[in-house]
Amino acid sequence: MPVAPTYPGVYVEEVPSGVHPITGVPTAIAAFVGWFPRGPMNQAVEVLSFADVERQFGGLHRDSDASFALAQYFLNGGARAWVVRVAGTSSTASSTASPAKAWVDVTGTGGATAFRVAALSEGEWGNSLRVQVIGPDPDAQGVERFDLVISLVGSDGHSVAVVQQEVFRGLTVSAPGDPNYLPNVVNSASTLVRIKDIPAGAPVQPAATGLLSGSNVPNLAETDTPHLDITVGTVTTTVALPKTTGSLEELAADLQSAIRTAKGADPVWAQAIVHVLPGHNALQVLAGVADSALVTIANTGSSTIAEKLLLDSNGRAAHADSSLPLTSGSDGAHPSAADLVGGATGGGSGMHALENTDFTLLCLPSIANQQSGDRDGLSGDTGYDNIVGNAIAYCRAKQAILLLDPPDTVDTPAALRSWLQSHNYVRDEYSALYYPRLTISDPTSNYLPRSIGPCGTIAGLMARIDAARGVWKAPAGTEATLLGVRQLDYDLTDPENGVLNPIAVNCLRTFPAYGQVAWGARTLAGGDATPSDYRYVPVRRMANFLESSLLRGLKWVVFEPNDEPLWSQIRLNIGSFLHGLFRQGAFAGRTPKEAYLVRCDATTTTPDDQALGVVNVLVGFAPLRPAEFVVLRIQQLAGQTQS
Repeated sequence: MPVAPTYPGVYVEEVPSGVHPITGVPTAIAAFVGWFPRGPMNQAVEVLSFADVERQFGGLHRDSDASFALAQYFLNGGARAWVVRVAGTSSTASSTASPAKAWVDVTGTGGATAFRVAALSEGEWGNSLRVQVIGPDPDAQGVERFDLVISLVGSDGHSVAVVQQEVFRGLTVSAPGDPNYLPNVVNSASTLVRIKDIPAGAPVQPAATGLLSGSNVPNLAETDTPHLDITVGTVTTTVALPKTTGSLEELAADLQSAIRTAKGADPVWAQAIVHVLPGHNALQVLAGVADSALVTIANTGSSTIAEKLLLDSNGRAAHADSSLPLTSGSDGAHPSAADLVGGATGGGSGMHALENTDFTLLCLPSIANQQSGDRDGLSGDTGYDNIVGNAIAYCRAKQAILLLDPPDTVDTPAALRSWLQSHNYVRDEYSALYYPRLTISDPTSNYLPRSIGPCGTIAGLMARIDAARGVWKAPAGTEATLLGVRQLDYDLTDPENGVLNPIAVNCLRTFPAYGQVAWGARTLAGGDATPSDYRYVPVRRMANFLESSLLRGLKWVVFEPNDEPLWSQIRLNIGSFLHGLFRQGAFAGRTPKEAYLVRCDATTTTPDDQALGVVNVLVGFAPLRPAEFVVLRIQQLAGQTQS
């Protein structure tokens, strides 16, 4: 800041350099909009690996082509993506309900609802959640506290196991100001469930649903003498159990015999039945003439074994089922055209949920499934035109590229050519189409072949080429190998490639020693019959990169004095940014003068512009266009000598 000298001496003043470095924006951040089995609905969620996709969106699912596209994206070099989960509400063959969250009410000891547990997001996945309440027991201050266990179970077709579990200890529902108040603790930490508002007058003691021993069942040592203490009235009888190394069924038989033998004066013990709970490492005691004794009970004055087996001071026994399942979760219908497009109101839905993100590539994997009624496709929905038209307009506004998959019904070069002739609206410099579809291994179906659109694979390839060579390098050629691909759905020949390339179809080819590679780099506006400045994908993406980088890097210019000092700073900063790119080989030309120009002076900003508050900056660059056709001219040197 300016120095105000007041005394004789030396003053130091730091003068601003006027340099505002411009940083290049990321170039390969893909956005995926489609159906997933779980995750936030109509919200853009950033993922940095496929492990993030598995945690937040459920990973691969046979009905979700978007999940396979994401897997291919990260496998081929993608490092960052935005995911929007959408679902429909219209009735289809696979679903008739709107998306709904699974839930269960946990009751108190008197039967009234203590609180409701709901899945974090909509979907049938929530029906695999289990809730377990252990306790409650009063602490030193008399506050009823309990433990809550949330488990997500999964099945491999042969057995069921817990795949994720959360444990919250020392909770209470009776003291909202308590640090361990149930909703505050669970809702701030759980990645599986949310606690809904506790109703007024709710019981302060939720009924126990778990075994009283908790999840740690004690083991018997070799020196232990297993026995059971049974109190009948005022008489306690110790029943010695034989040590057994046999099956749980044998132990049940021994226990049943011991209880019946020790019935004493109360004949009700002679009715005892002990059997093994199916699917559990636990035994159940039945009264023989009544329901299970292993439930929460009340003193009704009846004479049953359930009345005798009181296991804690509150008169509660352990439940036979150690957890409460959540129910009513629904995936809803697969998304329609309107669901995928969405709208900008209310924070955005569908693709418009990406409004505040920085994506540069847009993938809509499900729109290609016109004939796969059991997957997340449109199943012949005529809204394909609506989706693609809106997606291209959205990409134009967001400086992004739409990676378009043609419908899976278009399975030959002739069919694709005919389809493009009847869908001219897709021809835009902000869209690119790749053909044919890819065959990959499907882990959800014992690794059988599965056909998917190439958009996710191509997006990952672009990210890999950008990181290795730069956004100005065409994502095609022998280095543009497609990873994770078993084969192409159609093996193109050179003549067929020669028919599709002039109509701006980027072909995928198989070559010996290279495998499957991308063999085209045109935008859909780059057909031979429709000349465009942005014929090639790298030229369009390079322009997007420059525009977005300069837009962000020049925010500081707004409201600065509009005269030569400002103009010179603008020239300095933009020139420095472009020169750095020139040194990396981003532009054509041997010298900076041939490669780029920056003009911001009195010739671009007139006095009238200054009066209107406008400063005009002209930036030009010489793009690098790929060597699409390599022509070798060979001739014999007959009777000639070289000089």
